Parts: sequence; C-alpha cells; structure tokens
Amino acid sequence: MGRCPECGEWNTFEEIQERVSFETKEAVSYIPLSIVETREAGRIFSGESELDRVVGGFVPGQTILLAGEPGVGKSTLLLHVAHILARTYRVCYLHGEESASQIKLRAKRLGVDEDFWLLAETRVEGVEAFLREKKPQVLLVDSIQMLELTRYSSPPGSILQVRESTQVLVRVCKELGILLILVGHITKSGQIAGPKVIEHLVDTVLFFEQDRKGLYRIIRSLKNRFYATDEWGIFEMTSEGIRSLPVTATLFRHAYEASPAGVSFYPLLDGNRVIPVEVQAIVVASSFSYPRRTAEGVDINRLYLLLAVLERHLGYQFSKLDVYVNITSGLDVSDTALDLALVAALISAYLQRPLPLSWIFFGEVGLAGEIRLVRGGERRIEEALKVGFDTVLYPTGVRIGAREGLRPLSFLSEMKTIIDRLEKKDGEAVF
Repeated sequence: MGRCPECGEWNTFEEIQERVSFETKEAVSYIPLSIVETREAGRIFSGESELDRVVGGFVPGQTILLAGEPGVGKSTLLLHVAHILARTYRVCYLHGEESASQIKLRAKRLGVDEDFWLLAETRVEGVEAFLREKKPQVLLVDSIQMLELTRYSSPPGSILQVRESTQVLVRVCKELGILLILVGHITKSGQIAGPKVIEHLVDTVLFFEQDRKGLYRIIRSLKNRFYATDEWGIFEMTSEGIRSLPVTATLFRHAYEASPAGVSFYPLLDGNRVIPVEVQAIVVASSFSYPRRTAEGVDINRLYLLLAVLERHLGYQFSKLDVYVNITSGLDVSDTALDLALVAALISAYLQRPLPLSWIFFGEVGLAGEIRLVRGGERRIEEALKVGFDTVLYPTGVRIGAREGLRPLSFLSEMKTIIDRLEKKDGEAVF
C-alpha cells in the first residue's frame, strides 16, 4: 500500500514479517500399520440399478459430489434417491434453491410418498447443529453453492465458501457416519464450477450428463475411493421422473424387417459395459466438383483415411462418390475398434449388398489394409454372442476359445471375400 488511508502520507508503510516458532510440547502420535483395526462397512443400495452399478453401493460416512449442467435432472435424481432411501433410513434433504412447497409439488408429481426431513438452512453452522442433534443417516444437499459460513464475508458460491463449507460438512458427516451427497453445478464450458476445488475433499465424484440428442441421461464416475471408476449408468427422463434404463441389444439399434444395405453393427466397449451400436453408410453419385464426405458421431479424418485404404487396397472407387456415415442415437465414438464396422458398412453401401443383421464387426484398420488388435477383444466377443449375434468378425490374435460363429481376420481382403460370397435369401443376407 503506497499511501496511508488515515493521514494521506506516501511511503509510510513498512512490511514486517513475524516469525512464530512452533515447539511441540507433546510427542507426535503414530502407530504401526500392522496394528490398525479395520472394519468392513455395510453398503447401502438405492435400488436404482444403474446408480448402484456406478457407485457400487453407498458406504456410511461416504461423501459424494454429483455434478452436472442445469436442467439435466440432478434435483430429480436426488429426490428419487431420497424417496428410495427414506424407506429404510432417516433422510434429510437440505434445499437452498427451492422452497419446501416447490419440493412438495415436484414430489407429488413424481409419486414420492415416503416421508423425510426438509431442511431450509443455508448457514453451515446451523446445518452442523442440526446434524449433531437429529443424527440423520443420509444428508442430501441441493446445492453446495448455496451454503455459507457466517465467519467469512464472501458470498455463497465463491471458492472460499464452497471449499470451507464442504470441509465442515465432510468432517461432521464422517464423524457421525452420515452418507453425504452434494449437488454441484458446472460452467458453460463443462467444468465443475466451484466444486472443482473440492474434488479432493470428497470420496466420490459423479458426473451427470445427457446425450447429444437429449434422449438419455448418463451418469459416470470420475473418482471413487470405494469402487471402480470404469462403470457408467444410463437413465431415461419421463413425466413420472427419472428411471434406470437397462442396456439391451436393441437400445441403440433399429428393428429392421429385412437386411438393408449400408448397415453394420459394432460392440462399443465403455468401461466394463459392451453395447451393440448401429453404423450406417450411404454412397451416392456426386454432383459436386469435390465429392462430399459427411460423418455424424465419428471423426471425419478417420473416414478420409478409411476411404483411402479401401480405394488403394480393395479397388473401390469412392473418389467420385458422396459418402455419408452415421452412428445412430447421437453417439460419438472415438474408438478405433469402430474401423472394421465402418468399413463393412461402406462396402455394403458401395456394392448395395446387405450384411446379415446377426453379424457384428470390430477391429482397427491400418494403412496397409491390415486389421489390428484393440483392447477388450475377448469381452466384446463374449458380450456380442450373449445378446444374440451369431457371427463376430474381429482381428486375428484375440485369445478366445474355439466356438461357432467366430471369424478372425488379418486383412481387409479377407473380409471382402466374405462379403462377395453373401447371397440374399427370403429378404435376408446369408453366407
């Protein structure tokens, strides 16, 4: 500070650094790891299959941050969890963004008939006093940006208030064995606002999002001290609230009456879950000087590469044709294992020769026309056969026992030979 605010003089302030010596009067407490007692805490399951799949069951004293953009359904999901857990546990719903009457109206619309406590308190000191007196087993906070500690002058939602408020709640809930679920909002750029600084304070971070077309809600685990982080769950938002959507073989597929040309299927591996995804391609004569290439759900540069490989090694002339490819249901796939299914759809569209609807393809395609190994090959095959596909075309080298319907491939020329031998019988493509 150059000028004194009292006398108005300049350069009258001096910086003095105080050095405080810290002397320990008592010895620091420590114990060997070998004598530490452990106890396995029983897990709490919400009964919502997709949520339990991601979290792996709640643990008493666990702190969870549920983040997502406004309108995705965080409050609806939280109310749904309160409804389920209130059947067995003492649940407190701390609401700072809605009034009690608003929550009651929404609960009535969603068919929530279980009773639980509603706490309209934004002061953390008041929340702590309530927790110590009533000792609920579950505390749901909507949202962390509405809480404040009165000893700080900064407004609710500031980084200081969010960090310090969370620290107090986490400490109290762990001390009392209360399951704590905090709702946090994200910014326009998709980053967790405010709560980004508290990710290290909580045990679990869940990200709630919707797919590109807004048809589904997806919850992913970004951090979990009590379970794996490679699981994800899918939900559907209805007029009666949010519900788990079991993933089946037909979730991202259309039920065709006959095999159409330009359609193939690919086993998407996300975490531990394998989902059959439909790949579509159309090839038409171009009326432009430069043929068009359009890709939905797949990298356009990957499409350029695969078209060049097909033209160079298999002789298919795409240079004067418009090419359109699409991954259905608004999915974005960056997995190179999609290459073989995409190539199959392109060849099928080029030749106007339908592929059997019971076939599924995966594998990375190299510039030399070779089909390369990808991660999770065994799991993709196992899951594809479980959900009804009878033929899997995949890279040579996947370690899996011999069984009917497996067709390992080393080069694209082998797949071309197989497609050339397809015939149409009773509206279905057969080999």
